[in-house]
Amino acid sequence: MKAVDASLVFERVNEQLLPLDGLAPPDILAGGGWPMAELQYVFGPFQLFPERRLLLEAGVPLKLGPRAFDLLAVLVKRSGEIVSQAELMKLTWPHATVDTIALRVHLSSLRKALQPGNGGRSPILNVSGRGYTLAIPVEGRSSDEEVRYLDDHEQPPTRSNLPVAGKRLVGRDAIVRNLVEKLAKVRLLSIVGPGGVGKTSVALAMAEAVLAEYSGGVAFVDLATMSDPHLLWTVIAAAANIATITEHVQKAVVAALKGRRCLIILDNCEHLVESAAGAAQTLCDEVPTLDVLATSREPLRAEAEHVHRLAPLESPTADENIAADDIGDYSALALLVERATANNESFYIKDEDVGVAAALCRKLDGLPLGIELVAAGVATFGLRTVAANIETRSSVMLKGPRTAAPRHQTLTAVLDWSFDDLTERERTVVKSLGVFQGGIDFQTASTFLVQAEIASDDVVEAIYSLHMKSLLSADLGQEEIQYRLLETTKLYIIGKLRAEGVYDALARRHAEYFRDYFAGAESDWNELSQNDWRRHYGTRLVEVRAAIDWAMSPSGSVALAAEILAETGPLWTELGLVAEYRSRLDAVLQRLDQGDTLAAALMVRVKLEWAKSSWLSLGPTPRMIAVAREALATAEAMGDPADVVEALWLLWDHRTVFGAGEESVVEKAKRLAETSIDPVVQLAALRLIAIDLHYQGEQEQAWKYQVRMGGYSDQTFRRIRRICHRGDQSLGHITLASRMLWMRGFPDQAVEAVTNGVAYAETLNDMSLAYFLGFAACPVALWSGELDLSGRWISQLEHVATVHSLGFWRDLAEGYRLALPLIGKEPAVPAGRALPREADVRFLANQLELFASLHPDMASPSVLALCETREFGWGLPEHLRAKSIGLPEGDAMHLLGRAIKFARSQGALSWELRAATSMAEVLNRAGQREHAARTLETVYARFTEGFSTKDLIAAKAQLSRLEA
Repeated sequence: MKAVDASLVFERVNEQLLPLDGLAPPDILAGGGWPMAELQYVFGPFQLFPERRLLLEAGVPLKLGPRAFDLLAVLVKRSGEIVSQAELMKLTWPHATVDTIALRVHLSSLRKALQPGNGGRSPILNVSGRGYTLAIPVEGRSSDEEVRYLDDHEQPPTRSNLPVAGKRLVGRDAIVRNLVEKLAKVRLLSIVGPGGVGKTSVALAMAEAVLAEYSGGVAFVDLATMSDPHLLWTVIAAAANIATITEHVQKAVVAALKGRRCLIILDNCEHLVESAAGAAQTLCDEVPTLDVLATSREPLRAEAEHVHRLAPLESPTADENIAADDIGDYSALALLVERATANNESFYIKDEDVGVAAALCRKLDGLPLGIELVAAGVATFGLRTVAANIETRSSVMLKGPRTAAPRHQTLTAVLDWSFDDLTERERTVVKSLGVFQGGIDFQTASTFLVQAEIASDDVVEAIYSLHMKSLLSADLGQEEIQYRLLETTKLYIIGKLRAEGVYDALARRHAEYFRDYFAGAESDWNELSQNDWRRHYGTRLVEVRAAIDWAMSPSGSVALAAEILAETGPLWTELGLVAEYRSRLDAVLQRLDQGDTLAAALMVRVKLEWAKSSWLSLGPTPRMIAVAREALATAEAMGDPADVVEALWLLWDHRTVFGAGEESVVEKAKRLAETSIDPVVQLAALRLIAIDLHYQGEQEQAWKYQVRMGGYSDQTFRRIRRICHRGDQSLGHITLASRMLWMRGFPDQAVEAVTNGVAYAETLNDMSLAYFLGFAACPVALWSGELDLSGRWISQLEHVATVHSLGFWRDLAEGYRLALPLIGKEPAVPAGRALPREADVRFLANQLELFASLHPDMASPSVLALCETREFGWGLPEHLRAKSIGLPEGDAMHLLGRAIKFARSQGALSWELRAATSMAEVLNRAGQREHAARTLETVYARFTEGFSTKDLIAAKAQLSRLEA
């Protein structure tokens, strides 16, 4: 759905009593498309479709990163010309300044991708000192193939987060085919083998092969960087693109995947094998349409697990005498030669050297990782030199979180040789990057290394060299290149850092870097689009987790952990990880209870963030209220109005949910609104006052504040998100406006407001959607008698609440579902019969008040009891009306008279109409027909719209009967 501009909706609800036009959800484009004469380029076995960004090799799509595709398009269109480096960079990165390292790496990827289809030789030539050219003749053709959108009944392209493989898988074709066939027959398949044998590569190749079979998506879950098994489900949720806004992450993931035909890949399970086995079993048991593919050094030992032990690549035996022409028969040799050739196009192997290559592959036990690592050295120093160096290495065990198996001790020799072969500058760079957990873009790597006093020119050359030597892999499928140390290499490097006693210093610098990196995240969150913000900050979650884990370790600093958490609030909210955020903040608070200390301002921020995340994930618990009070007291003592008003919001929420709380909250907010010079503090305080007045039942006073808030800019509304639970406050403004429009007697405008509000909420996130559906869309639709809209929105709320295990919102949806068939029907006697008997125990006070406003049959005993003594409340007139149902005429008239009085004093014309309609019925039964008609006519005549809604239709029918 096309995004709805919040500023437009916001602008319209500020125009008092004016229609909200022009914002209906746009039509969805119908299926089909339009015939189009599209230019295509044919060169060798390849077809390039620039408009569709599609490259085919013999009719089969080739996967290229976006930059590599752009480079190819330039070279193809300029066929026969030599295009300089400068021109290629200008055409491919028109709006950015990049180093030649980026160009060289992307070109390297492109040349390797095209090489197999060109007889093993790259069709892109480097003309020394001049640039690059495509060496295959190109023919331009006009294609009349239809370019079209998918029809409604067609499945969209399968979603996946698979990393770009980057290199062709060698020697595993038959195994991949066999495992794909097996995966079609089993639910849980584990690929098991030693480190470096290529389990992940085989799993990725399988995933690419079966992608079209999984219409619900393929999620790649990388567990290599995880240390805490409690976060396993959170990582699965993130990989499957499930925003979990609850602490019940497992339930949320299972609910979101129900009915989806999808594949979950759990990669590198060995260090979390028990948790991974439990997760795989749960997924298979509870989601019958889902399959699980796992990689591990040992079986998961889960029920119904099918295990495939991945063997090393094949090498000739010592007594076999083979020639260079036989290399393709042995996958280990084939991999060595292919990778060495990729690093040096002039490399080839002689017959007399095949035995040396075979011995080298046997020495490496046929492990693809070891072969990959030595191939770069073979291309540079020659086969015999490398073999001699590996032979003389001692078999030292690989130390780290996972210890290498004894039979693979030679892998350490490979790593030793590779490391010793580096220049001093390259060693410094690779050790510095060893502390990063995930992919590192060039800008991050460069900034981090320059801070370590490594010259920027040296950084560029070192990264390029490390990539060429296969110590750094490069993921070219992203907008920016993501560099990554191979996992085994990373463990080796961390072992060296610990042995040298410098690991903690480097880990501290890593944590401080990401603390500073997120210093502008809150401000950017208010300025950037959601996609741009996520692109810039969302990919850093794995580094943030690692930084916090180290800071909370005995070698770390609680204050540094608190600083990182204080800066990263938007990250956890945006990614739907509020429960994990609360848990990490809770660990900091526990350390404070044990004697650690923080600066006062930082302590306030930690407590406010914890209370806020607690409210979002658990609701206003007693501890949440206590922590918010502590934060308020400290903030007031420090004189920080922004923190004060944030604490007031937390305490006020307690008041609305439970009907009790600090009476001084609103008074303090009023003082801030009048005395603060900060527009953010002013607006946050005004929002709190307006909402409080609305819930107290003072609709006319609340509307005045609502109009006053309309004078603040969209930017200010964005900036109060942190204070107001990080929710979109433009949406909050629409929520309050739509409720008040209905109560004040403008039902048509209210329905239009919530219709457009839902469209806007759908462009945000599920938490925003649940909030708007629960507090605005569903009640307004039910009050107005819009049964179709009500049913649709209740179903939407039920879905979101179920997917994310949101108990509060699920209970609201349950109440709305009970009320739906009652709308427009005569109430039963006594009131409240439609609610479950235990309703007063099951539901919160504000939920019960909402239910009682929908229909008298939904009025609980506790709500009716409040009517006796209560003199305020947004729903009081309707609750009094519900209480009058079935009572003797005198008692009913007394309650209805109170209802009319309260509704009129509150400015709630719609409640007044309902009470007047019921009063007219009672008066008519008592023989006071004229009095009844006057009572109802007086109220009905004040309406200017909504004459097709159920309440006004019922009132009009009642008047007609009285007049007749």
